[in-house]
Amino acid sequence: MKINKILNNNYVTSYNDDTGEIVVMGPGVGFRKKAGNTIDNNKIEKIFYLPIGREMDINQSIHYKLARNIVKMASVKWNTQFYNEVIGMIASYLSFVLNARKNNKKLFQNKAMNTRIENDFESEIMQYIYEKINIKLTKTEIKYILHCLKNYSFIEEKEDDQVGTLVNEIMYIVEKTYNIKLEENSEKYIIFKNNIISLSREIVKLINQGIKVHQESKFTNDSKSNMCTNIVNKYIREKYQYNLSIEEMKFLNDNIENMSIN
Repeated sequence: MKINKILNNNYVTSYNDDTGEIVVMGPGVGFRKKAGNTIDNNKIEKIFYLPIGREMDINQSIHYKLARNIVKMASVKWNTQFYNEVIGMIASYLSFVLNARKNNKKLFQNKAMNTRIENDFESEIMQYIYEKINIKLTKTEIKYILHCLKNYSFIEEKEDDQVGTLVNEIMYIVEKTYNIKLEENSEKYIIFKNNIISLSREIVKLINQGIKVHQESKFTNDSKSNMCTNIVNKYIREKYQYNLSIEEMKFLNDNIENMSIN
């Protein structure tokens, strides 16, 4: 089966000659994929058959519509294209933000967010969302949306595969170290994974440029997050012959620590 549309990492649509549009569900079935890619049968858990002409409710949600239009705006603003899964990522984040406002709760914020992004688009996104739903997002919330857009802009296919592999490897090490299964629909997971993608993009870019000059670093105290960071660093060093810089290790450690907080 071929992917018709990517709804998020775990849901994609396809087409069946007998039944029409179908929705395929499975962990990671849409991760780092594009429309037209073949669906990995090993990742399929369920298939939903929809009446012809009916779209999934997710496509009709206000969060999805806002996210889809923000991606369109960014495509024009930056003259680039994005992987379809960015729509689901931004929609999920907007859902967390709006639900937190509605229930008067404080949204989880990751202190380790990478802020090295352009800010020329902040006011446009903020104004667009305000006009549509009469809610003004904070600068931190807008920066996270920009962060998503940067992480899911197109890169060369080879580099994209390398990034996807490294992200999965880091996530696997975190799960094994903490003996947990990360909750893919939680706000912490969405923010954590987005930051790991950002870090992995930078690492892969440097590896492909042949930059491996960082002095070997290692955290010495015995906290769980430090231990996990050291394991990741050792794994990357042995597999990719690349030493994480102290800044990269701190960024990774802060994200792991935030992710592990109950």
